[in-house]
Amino acid sequence: MLFSIYGKAKGKSGKKSVFAVIEANNDKRALRDFENLVEDNNLDSENYFKPLITDTPVVDDLPATGVLSETWCDKYVLQDDKKTWLPQGGTANTAAALAATDILATTLTPDEQVIAAYHFNSVYLTPDQMLVIDEAMKADPAGNPASEMAFAVTNYSTQEAIDAELVRGEYPDVETGAYAIRCSLVEDLKKIWPGDKINIVGWRVMRKYALESLRADVAARKGILEKWVDGQPGNDGLENNNPPDTQPPTDGGPTDEGAQFAGGEAHPVVDKFRNTEYPELKTVAALPFRQRLLAEFLSNEYVYHADADLMKRVIAAEMDTDNSYLQNLMLAAENVPEFKEKAREVDLAFISEGIKAIWPVAGKKPDLNLLMVFIRDWWATPHINRGLFVKSWRTGKPCGPMPMKTTDTGTNAGGVETTDRSGDYEHTLDTLDQEIAAALLPMDFDIYSVPGGVIRRCNEVVKSKEQPFKSWSALLRKSAGILDYSRAAIFALIRNARPDLHEFPVEHQEYINRSLTEYQHDKPSAETLAAARHLPGEELQTESGASAAIGSAWEELGGNLDKAINNAPETQAAGQPEFKSVGGGIFSVDGLMSAPAANAELPASNDGEKDDARETVCTGCGAVGGGHCPDCGAVAGDATYAAMEEGLKAELDAVADFPGVNQDAPKPEQTQPEAKQAEPATVPAYFEPGRYEGIPNEVYHGANGISSSMIKDARVSLMYYHGRHVGRTIEREETDALFFGTLVHSLTLEPEKFDDEYVVFPGVPMGAISTSNEMKEIIERFNASMPPLLSADEIKRQIEAYNATLPAPLSLSGNAEETAALYASLAGNFQTIPEGEKQTAGAMRERLKKFNATLPAPLKTSGSRDALLDQLATVDSALVAAERAKPQPYNTSGNKDDLKKIVREINPQVIFADEYSEQWRIANSHRRIVSFTEYTLLREMHAAVYAHPNAGKMLRHPGRATEVSYFGVDEETGLEVRIRPDLEVTIDGVRIALDLKTISTGKIKEAQLRQKLHREIIDRDYHVSAAMYTEVGGFDQFFWIFVNKDKGHHWCAVVEASSDLLSLGLLEYRQTMRRISTALDTGDWSAPITDFTDELTDFDARRLEALRTA
Repeated sequence: MLFSIYGKAKGKSGKKSVFAVIEANNDKRALRDFENLVEDNNLDSENYFKPLITDTPVVDDLPATGVLSETWCDKYVLQDDKKTWLPQGGTANTAAALAATDILATTLTPDEQVIAAYHFNSVYLTPDQMLVIDEAMKADPAGNPASEMAFAVTNYSTQEAIDAELVRGEYPDVETGAYAIRCSLVEDLKKIWPGDKINIVGWRVMRKYALESLRADVAARKGILEKWVDGQPGNDGLENNNPPDTQPPTDGGPTDEGAQFAGGEAHPVVDKFRNTEYPELKTVAALPFRQRLLAEFLSNEYVYHADADLMKRVIAAEMDTDNSYLQNLMLAAENVPEFKEKAREVDLAFISEGIKAIWPVAGKKPDLNLLMVFIRDWWATPHINRGLFVKSWRTGKPCGPMPMKTTDTGTNAGGVETTDRSGDYEHTLDTLDQEIAAALLPMDFDIYSVPGGVIRRCNEVVKSKEQPFKSWSALLRKSAGILDYSRAAIFALIRNARPDLHEFPVEHQEYINRSLTEYQHDKPSAETLAAARHLPGEELQTESGASAAIGSAWEELGGNLDKAINNAPETQAAGQPEFKSVGGGIFSVDGLMSAPAANAELPASNDGEKDDARETVCTGCGAVGGGHCPDCGAVAGDATYAAMEEGLKAELDAVADFPGVNQDAPKPEQTQPEAKQAEPATVPAYFEPGRYEGIPNEVYHGANGISSSMIKDARVSLMYYHGRHVGRTIEREETDALFFGTLVHSLTLEPEKFDDEYVVFPGVPMGAISTSNEMKEIIERFNASMPPLLSADEIKRQIEAYNATLPAPLSLSGNAEETAALYASLAGNFQTIPEGEKQTAGAMRERLKKFNATLPAPLKTSGSRDALLDQLATVDSALVAAERAKPQPYNTSGNKDDLKKIVREINPQVIFADEYSEQWRIANSHRRIVSFTEYTLLREMHAAVYAHPNAGKMLRHPGRATEVSYFGVDEETGLEVRIRPDLEVTIDGVRIALDLKTISTGKIKEAQLRQKLHREIIDRDYHVSAAMYTEVGGFDQFFWIFVNKDKGHHWCAVVEASSDLLSLGLLEYRQTMRRISTALDTGDWSAPITDFTDELTDFDARRLEALRTA
């Protein structure tokens, strides 16, 4: 294709601007060829600005292709649009002016473009030129060369070749590139058949050249054109390149002969089509926006063409200013720019249908502002949600844009279908997680009215992402259309799956794809509801319904438990479980948690040394743990339900594996071949109500249930409780006092574990280096022990002494007489001025210079010490070699790291204090570091506690148990709770719980110390914790062991909680639990204080009264 390129000369260059027409495949290649053309004409490209590609003007004096013209710019001027050329002295014109009157050729049809290229070959066409093109389009194509070219260039196969050329080449846009290719083909055809010769050429031969040229490489096209011009195109030897019209196309594509037979007669079908009068249709897309909108609105269906009748109605409606409905519609649509610019006819049809559904034509006219809001929000709503959007408006609930709900992978999640959920219920991926968690719970309930306890448990499962919830959620959240399935289908899908299916991801996904099928989302079938284990609410109101809710497994387990209780002998054998009532319909099973495996030899009972673990059994359903029926209260995890159907014994054995076991203990050795070995247990993810020993501290603090510390946080305020334990916005900060209290607990209550968890820093070894000054002293001492080096001044003096022994050069600055005397003193071989020639001063100085050049040069006495040594080496190499062989002193300046490297080179065995401390800390990173001062204070307090008669007795008791965890359920609220007393002891059948507390009393007087301890207990809610411990753990008494941590004043006191104090704490504990339960149900986490009116205290009131009477 041809490119017209303009090179503007720089003002200072004195050169003329240049112009050339280049034939190339794309614009980049054309610009490179233009630069090469400039260089070929011996012109410097530095004298020209960056070349510009312009439009090709249609003039007779256009330079030949590939010829650089320096006279073109003398005759033509480039306009402001940097594209158009006009003759010198002509009217200046711009692209904007041209656009107002002329027509861009790229906007024409392909046939019109070929005719325009044949006649004018211009990018812009005047109205007169367009008349010529229109006449040519209407004229008989027979014998018309322009029409024949149009057939050839716009043929199906030729157009395919043009599209391929557009893909291969680089063009500013498709329209411009296609027009340029067609123009180039027309120019080639005119060159092959110049003048009248083209009138006798058929379109098939023209097409043959077009295909041959387009399918060849750009480099080969010039040769192809020359062959066709020479009359050797390879067209089967057809004379004059004019084959008969019956010759088929050469590319095997469509023949384009559908309108003619071989003899040139019209086809009957075409003739019938031409002679039939059809109604005049107008394309709706070509109409103005208002008429497009009205055409779709006035039709009851989507229309693409408008006939004369519809156009009359559209024009009449557009001009009917009394019809405020349509006038508001048109005005509202035009004032939503994005809708007006981008809405297609199908969009106009759909929105018209929605508007007529919301505002019937025969009803009240819509408000203009309301129509604008509706159209704007409808357009912003994705297509799939526009039906719901219109429905919401139609039902009197106007809403904003409805974004499409997407899955985690970005696909459509659905949510537009009517399901079995409530109509006001907004179903999202987050609510889907809630349903997944509820379906994974083992108990049966009304899936359309989920109990509050189940909801709270679901929230915990979703938040902690427990398995198998995590796997189910990950797969279902990325399933397309998942929100359209009913709740019953989700429950049935999950509850029909194997319990371990989530451990096999591929099989899990296949199961979902195979099983997640549903026909009617809003009315699940009876089979689906049965598979979902749905229990309508009325069934749970009767005793029989309760039994059905529990399930056959629970009934069997409850029957076995009742039988075990009723038939138990009065005196049980040693080691057998003992059932005790702990109140509220809950029984304790002592010994079950520490019972050995089946068939193992039972050890002798030692009730005096250690209390057996406990597990709770509900009398309502007979299940172990909570969450099986309304009487249980707690919502249980999945772990304990796997073996429920195996009976009471198997269930209790499964639970017995968890507590009271050292998790790191190795497998016990085989003592009896026939005995079954018990496997080391793992800590469960969820703790059933009961007593557990050996649970690590970090596991207990992350377990389920409300602890006494959480109760204290709730007594600060519910807002603080929410921030600490629900929203997790308040982090737990470990203060020095809290850490020290932990140290006291560990050393006093579990001294055997202290060394495993803590380590005392021993300090740095003697002689370790810690400061930079110490390092500098080491380096300076080492440098002083090294042999001394020659200083720069000493080297300089030796060089000066050597220079003094050298002959001095003759002076060149003397007068003529002095210069002549010096010249006369030269040896004969330097007196080279010829005899008879005048001995000038300059000539004699030249000889003196030559003499001076033969003298040895003095050594340099400036520069660094190394440079001076290099000078001295030229005269005394032995001295310099000896000097350089001496070790160099180390530098004493630099940062601490540089000094460390030097000291380590001097003494590799040196120890640096910071490195030693860091390495020691890394080696003991698995333990907490305790300073020597802290450890000394700990030992003193430890000794004080054990020296106390009552405290020491408790701590040394052989049956004591430390850090035992209890999990239970609050009877009033159904919330899970947990406690962990520091120490528990059973003395003469009385179960006692103790808590070790540290305190700093300072210089409080002895008489006020008891009051201080009481205030400490009340202010820090110690009495609330004590009441909670005795309530949940079933203790008979509670004591605090206070130890003072002031240096040298480590007194110890054992304080018992009185019954009144425990009663006060119990009431406050229950009040706090009720407030937490209410907040969990309502989501209202109130602040600690609101607006109030400040009143006078009694003291202030007495002062006020005194002032009034004064």
